[in-house]
Amino acid sequence: MSAPGRSIPPSSPASKSSPLGTALATIRDRDYLLDRAGVIFKGIGDVHPGTHFLGYVKYYPDARGDRVLFGRTYRQNSVVSKAFGILADRPECYLYSPAVGCVITGVPREDIVTHYSCRQTLAALHQTPALLGQTAVSEDLLTIINWIVAAGAADVIGVTGSFLVGACNARAAPAQPEDPGGCVMTLERGRFVTLDGPSGVGKSTTIQALRDELFNRGIAVRQTLEPTTRDIGRFISAHFSHIRSHALACLVAADRYEHVEHEIEPWLSAGDTVVTDRYLASTLVMQQLDGMPLKFLLDLNAHVLMPDLAVILTAHPSLIAERIAARGPRNRFHHDPTVPGREVDLYDETAQTLMTANVKVLVANTSDATPSEATATIADAIPESPVASAA
Repeated sequence: MSAPGRSIPPSSPASKSSPLGTALATIRDRDYLLDRAGVIFKGIGDVHPGTHFLGYVKYYPDARGDRVLFGRTYRQNSVVSKAFGILADRPECYLYSPAVGCVITGVPREDIVTHYSCRQTLAALHQTPALLGQTAVSEDLLTIINWIVAAGAADVIGVTGSFLVGACNARAAPAQPEDPGGCVMTLERGRFVTLDGPSGVGKSTTIQALRDELFNRGIAVRQTLEPTTRDIGRFISAHFSHIRSHALACLVAADRYEHVEHEIEPWLSAGDTVVTDRYLASTLVMQQLDGMPLKFLLDLNAHVLMPDLAVILTAHPSLIAERIAARGPRNRFHHDPTVPGREVDLYDETAQTLMTANVKVLVANTSDATPSEATATIADAIPESPVASAA
């Protein structure tokens, strides 16, 4: 679909807890969840166990599919029981539910990449109908949305399916917008924002808050991350513990070039603002910690897309060390007590390197600032999109 499929709405209101599990503030019944394998689950219920979000496979990568998402061919699934077959090689997605007394499917919490809120998407389309493409299906959807809002049911019913995640097929493809004079209109290009910083500095919290802040300002946002959920990115995530130096640096660069070609650039061209968790700055820091020369890394990434705003989060090394110790080590660098201090220093140097390359850089210290203060500063610093032109 068009903009709604590419936009990522903010979190939904919290629901109540239950002895059967925890109803998280960000996940509600019928919301969609994208995992690291590129599989999209449809959430079931508001109450979930501590390890998983309950749901079944709604869309999954398959060469026989009839729709495209993230540059890959996807297939739709409408049968709950079929999810067991689709997930046959992923036993971590099977779990026993005491609530229903049988084994069901779900997505492990740590595998979640993106949350699509069906209710927030409905609200966004009601407020900004132009987000939808010009199709008969879109017009029907807007009629239904207006009826739902008028009936006061917007917090009960949401937008799901292709409109929520953008996994459309040819029958639902939007028409090319034209102006009254017959000229094809060029959409405003979105802004590209990267967030990098030492482990434990608060990137995940800041990105979530920034996404909500931009949405509240009426900006369509697409959130992504590196390593990506594409084949190379998944390989890096699975083998990071034993891949080193040149091999790792080359894999990360290859994943980034694919990231730009298949996700970032198409989203920006469609007018969405793209926010990524880790990008070039992380490479210039982490691969230097891995022994790689700065010049080699810069040459390897010489042709990647540069961000409109590179945000580097920082904090006092002792605070970072405390946060890592509290949550536990997540990669091999976390076992070295000197790394937090070295990371902070290298990110300071990287900020200068990026500014030398004419990249707008914002360094935000999270030691004292609240997430809302930090995100407001970041949102204010994002350059405005150029004025749309006509071809």
